Amino acid sequence: MTEEQKVHRLIGAIKLTPAADCIGLPVMKTARSNAVYVPEMDVELAITDFLTFVNEGQYHIEFNIPREEALRSYKVGDPAPIPYWVEGACHVIGGDSEASDISIKHPAHNHHDVLLTLRGALNDARTGVFKREQQEWVARDIANQFTDVFFEEPVYSLYWINRFAQAIEHAARFIKPPHLVYQKLRALGLEWIRKFATKTDLRRFNRVISCLVANRALSIKRAQGLYFAFLMHKLESRSYKKIEADLVRSNEFAALFPYGLYIFYRENNWPEVNFAYEKPYHIFDPFYKALQKAEADNNFEHVEWMSYAYFFKSDAPREIADAVVPLLENSKDEYVNEKRWFLNEGYQADDRVHLLKLYKNMMHLDGVLRGNVRLSGDFSNRRFDVDHRFVVDLFGGGDWIPL
Repeated sequence: MTEEQKVHRLIGAIKLTPAADCIGLPVMKTARSNAVYVPEMDVELAITDFLTFVNEGQYHIEFNIPREEALRSYKVGDPAPIPYWVEGACHVIGGDSEASDISIKHPAHNHHDVLLTLRGALNDARTGVFKREQQEWVARDIANQFTDVFFEEPVYSLYWINRFAQAIEHAARFIKPPHLVYQKLRALGLEWIRKFATKTDLRRFNRVISCLVANRALSIKRAQGLYFAFLMHKLESRSYKKIEADLVRSNEFAALFPYGLYIFYRENNWPEVNFAYEKPYHIFDPFYKALQKAEADNNFEHVEWMSYAYFFKSDAPREIADAVVPLLENSKDEYVNEKRWFLNEGYQADDRVHLLKLYKNMMHLDGVLRGNVRLSGDFSNRRFDVDHRFVVDLFGGGDWIPL
């Protein structure tokens, strides 16, 4: 059982000054332990932890506390007991009390210095003054540790991105949204995206987006819109090839688009984002252009990579199938004819290369259509009605015996 889980009982109070009247600290113990603890409090004067107390300052500990308070139990989350002395007598008030409770409890001492101080502390806790002061202190502290992030313009370098990520991860340990530090970091992240989204690589873009989302500085919906625009710009500007392999390894893409860009587009249309990106007339225009080029080059690898962005691991829709299936069937027919010639007439090295090219094209086109084999490189037994051993040897380039 941790200290947070243990029940702590009030046994006395520490007087921090030698004055007869002052505000003190509660002293607590747990069952079957000689250790002494003092509670750590938050801005609302609730207990957040119990800290071991070693009386190195030789403070006076008063054990003569009000009978009704003696041995009262406390745990993390409870209002902290606040001991204080008026006219030499010890009193205890709960950290969740209102400032007006002091006047009710001590009507004859309304202007006593200790009670005025205590009343002010309770008022600040209830009205959020302590919270605002803490936020300002934390904001200054974080900003001073990351001056290159907070007080300079965002730049493209990986160094700046790493410092930005460190700043937001550091902030997350001390504060929660919608703290003003989060607002500033969110604005900085969005400014970086505005400036560099159409120029950057996937690695940098992923880093900025992921740390904003992971630390709740950016909503999933907003992140999806930005990521969609980033990828559509790559597809339309024909620069997708530079990032296609990285996208398959991207956990961020997989998490944001479990059914690919196409389904997101059907549900959201073209998202409004903070940077200008190239939009095709129709979402599939970049794919059809790439398919035309692939047919001319007799190499369909790139369109299979593109299908990963469009559909992730889902099957392609019918309109894509209408364009791809005829090409796949043609490749199958050509493969069957070439293989028959290959087996009957003997083969040359160039024949093997041509057969291998046809088979790879069949795999790529099939990968466009079917999500479960997309980019798998799978040539399992009887795929396309081809014997597994034949294909293994074809890929291996060895001397095979047709079976």
